[in-house]
Amino acid sequence: MTERFGTIPLDVYTPFSVPGHSDGNVAYLPPARALDLLSRRERGEWGEWHPCPADALLSYCYHLLFHRQPGVLGKDETLLPKTWDDEARFAELMRLCDKAGVARVRTLSDMEALLRREKWFPESETINFVARSNEFVRSRYAVRSSYLPGLAVFIVREAALKYELVGPIETILTAEGFDIKLSEMIPVERRIEIASLFRGGNWASSQDSEPAGVPAHFIVTFDPNPLPMPEQVEIGRAFVDNKRLLLKKKLRKRTAQLADKKRLNALHSSDNSLQALDYVRLLCPDRYDEFEALVLSPSVPGR
Repeated sequence: MTERFGTIPLDVYTPFSVPGHSDGNVAYLPPARALDLLSRRERGEWGEWHPCPADALLSYCYHLLFHRQPGVLGKDETLLPKTWDDEARFAELMRLCDKAGVARVRTLSDMEALLRREKWFPESETINFVARSNEFVRSRYAVRSSYLPGLAVFIVREAALKYELVGPIETILTAEGFDIKLSEMIPVERRIEIASLFRGGNWASSQDSEPAGVPAHFIVTFDPNPLPMPEQVEIGRAFVDNKRLLLKKKLRKRTAQLADKKRLNALHSSDNSLQALDYVRLLCPDRYDEFEALVLSPSVPGR
């Protein structure tokens, strides 16, 4: 927008990865934090809206760590004017610290600690989505499961309810070797919240025959005989801990056929047991200990 001389260029993003308004696989900022940023916005001297000083700093730290790969660092990961591809970025970071009344961040660890303290650091699933195309994020933040494989949560989207696909999905999962431990609808009033917390807000698909919608139902499963993943896999599957979970494509194809659609992304699933437990923590926290016990290593009796 506004690329003409004498105007201020703008980037426009949406919280839930509407095609063309997101950065790759995920929303540009964590959706919940983006909505907070909007709710705390302030009006400038010309009547324009902008983030409050604290949010401006946090969103910029997030941008520099997860969208701009840091390059040159000093001793003990000290930030330098040449850390990013444009020295103006370092200067802007220092300016925003001063404006927010925060001690100037001096290292990458300082930036990370600030984001974690203010709950701006993304969930592991979002990190792993970004890691697919960002080498820095992949090498520094990517999260691999420390649990035994076997637990999986399948997130069923609104279109699947519309076409009564939950039953067929459960039948396919059972036939593939999964034991269904819990299958419940997500309350309507929680669906937008859940969408903002999973997959970095990425629930849009420009290739679907119709919008599949936000999460509407979830199925917790356990595979008592998980299959090992091949040693060499594409980056997008690097965090999958059970080869049987690759049936997602088969499930999507079959449910699209049942709905008489050319393409319908009716469901999503966790990639590994750790991610599945993250889902459980948000969807059915009262069952967390029960499901965690299924995938605890004998050498790690508790956490």
